[in-house]
Amino acid sequence: MRCLSFALAAVTLTAAPVLSGALEEHVLFEGLAVGEGWTTDDDSVLLSTNEGDPAGAADLQFWQAIEFHPSFHLFAMEELSAESGSGEGTQSELTLMLLRYSRRGDHPFSIDAGKITTPIGSFPDRHLADVNPLIGRPANYDLEYPLGVAFNGRVSRFDYMASVVSLPLRDGRAMPEADDAPRPALAFGVTPFTGFRMGAFGTRGPFLGVESEEMMAAGSSWREFDQQVIGLDFSFTRGYFVLNGEISTASYEVPSHASKIHGKSWFLEGRQTITPRLFVALRLEQSEYPFILPISPAYWVARPVNLYDAEAGLGFRISPTTLLKGSYRRDLWPVDESIRQYYPEGYAVALQLSQRFDVVSWFSRRP
Repeated sequence: MRCLSFALAAVTLTAAPVLSGALEEHVLFEGLAVGEGWTTDDDSVLLSTNEGDPAGAADLQFWQAIEFHPSFHLFAMEELSAESGSGEGTQSELTLMLLRYSRRGDHPFSIDAGKITTPIGSFPDRHLADVNPLIGRPANYDLEYPLGVAFNGRVSRFDYMASVVSLPLRDGRAMPEADDAPRPALAFGVTPFTGFRMGAFGTRGPFLGVESEEMMAAGSSWREFDQQVIGLDFSFTRGYFVLNGEISTASYEVPSHASKIHGKSWFLEGRQTITPRLFVALRLEQSEYPFILPISPAYWVARPVNLYDAEAGLGFRISPTTLLKGSYRRDLWPVDESIRQYYPEGYAVALQLSQRFDVVSWFSRRP
């Protein structure tokens, strides 16, 4: 699939000077360049990077789409990233590769198949740097791009989604590595009036991976242990104010535990535009999801760990495609004194500059 992504980019660039008019109509090739710098303390489990020394990162995302027919489109997105102090050099990942069939009309719907964005939860639609009002993301969101099929539609004021995906919702800091396994996911929402939507979502399926079997009783399979997540989300817009929120509960079947382990989390994220170019934003969240760690086949650590997290930021739109943001983030772990040494608190100060661009427009013949 990665070769196909590069092939789409190569075809677009090669044909652009000759077929600029047709390309603008049937081909999309856009990108987002992001540069970040931050400083943190050296202790926080959630926020510390580069052992507390100043650090930076560069990220380049580019996506392509080809329209074969008004109803059929092929999408691909590639990401190149590098982070100072990581010692890993430049990383490359094919994040999206999907075929979409869509139908317009009174009851529009679309079907996506391939490597898709996580189809449930309220944050995935806002994770790109020039859409996210802050620099960080909610603590329980790992940005996953599972293999799957998703059916989305709308009827009047109601929207719905049904899908089967290969990866669970997870926080990579608190759980073992997950492997691919089919898991259904459902979501629906209603927009009672313009500017306000509320919805619900749910998913169930395996959340562990084959490596976990080394720490299970003989004869056990990682596919036997399920995660179930149920959540509510909403969005509200009035004038220059935007508010998003989400609350979810989860249960986990964990090896060596007779009963399920439960967790919950919520976040509120608000943005207020002060002038056409300037805005302020704030995200508050609490997470009490479990920390899961295998110690031996007879004993797995699985306990809820309470986290409070807040990020406040300021954004300035230098141009319609250029955005500069700064933020301050702080975490608080009100855990039992017996484990407090494992959950030190800290802060992060960050600066981010993002630039969106359209490659096809560079070759357009304009009067």
